[in-house]
Amino acid sequence: MSTSLIYHTQGLREYKYLSSRYADSKVHIYIEQKDELLRCVDCGSRNVSAVQVKTRQIKGLPVGTKKTVFIVKIRRLKCHDCGADKQEAIPCTPSEKARYTKSMVRTVLELRPKMCIKDVADFLGLHWDTVKDIEKKHLQKKFSKIRLKDVKVIGIDELYTGDSFITIARDLESGAVLHVGDGKGGDALDGFVRRLQSSKCKIKAVALDLGPAYSAWAKEYLPDARIVYDHFHLIKLMNAKLDALRRKTMNDADEEMKSHLKKKDSCF
Repeated sequence: MSTSLIYHTQGLREYKYLSSRYADSKVHIYIEQKDELLRCVDCGSRNVSAVQVKTRQIKGLPVGTKKTVFIVKIRRLKCHDCGADKQEAIPCTPSEKARYTKSMVRTVLELRPKMCIKDVADFLGLHWDTVKDIEKKHLQKKFSKIRLKDVKVIGIDELYTGDSFITIARDLESGAVLHVGDGKGGDALDGFVRRLQSSKCKIKAVALDLGPAYSAWAKEYLPDARIVYDHFHLIKLMNAKLDALRRKTMNDADEEMKSHLKKKDSCF
């Protein structure tokens, strides 16, 4: 193992390799931040000196079938310019309290589309909740603000939450939720209308159920978009019409015809 190797395999560019040992089926690698990168946390001055040293265990990517644990030397820095006395920053982790590297985060997000949470956790030596938390933070950051300008196809539908209705608008290409409004019908989309108009996006198609309220909304605010009705509701309506026709036919038929039709139904 070398400083170059931990950079190319683990993405730790700010650290230098000190030593390593093998114990409990794990690779323990001792590292510390490069001296030339040490700066005061408050003022950014390089005129600092280490007054105290402690270590922290941080999980890295596996080396072959071996789990990797970095023993990171963390120094408390005394700044001779501003007088600050604080622990050095830890640039290899995504947050101050995290116990895994940034490369671990990237790997979790790359594996999740191909593996379930449990498999990712077992492979990387993480807890199930840790993998879930990494993915949750990624999704919150990615979808906290949706760029509507590039949206072309949207779907609008209502959802019953148990005590009330909400209206949801989604980007049907990316799957992102664009808007959640209280209630159902066009009034629940008022805030969404303002965002659509300010973004100047060009919606090509909007998928709806057969409710007249959403159709009226789409015709008013998205006049150039093609309205596509949800096939589920179309099939449901078609089946209802066929059932009504079947019942009417049975009621109008004589006894001989009813018997014949019942035999036809039993064949399906």
